[in-house]
Amino acid sequence: MNRSFHIFVVMLHLMVVLWSCGQQPALVGRYEAIDPQDSKHVVVLVLQSSGNGSWNFDDEEVPVRWEQRDQQIWLHYRGGGVVAGEISGADEIEIALPGIGNLLFKRKP
Repeated sequence: MNRSFHIFVVMLHLMVVLWSCGQQPALVGRYEAIDPQDSKHVVVLVLQSSGNGSWNFDDEEVPVRWEQRDQQIWLHYRGGGVVAGEISGADEIEIALPGIGNLLFKRKP
């Protein structure tokens, strides 16, 4: 095989990898969960296609960056903290918070 064919194959693979890394999964959207400590409060998680998002509760908004790793979602906070959650379907994310409990986020239209 000639050298240009090998270069073409390598470049094609590189383009596919770069394209797939730039695509956000189907998790983009708005999710809501009932606060396990107070059923009158709703916690909102917003995931944007840019990989940014926010965590909203009690009139407080915390910006996050997010990424999907297999069946997990990782929320990165500015201070360096990370919270991991389980993707339990296309429309549900479960996050366990120590001292608070489990939050089951369901996608909202």
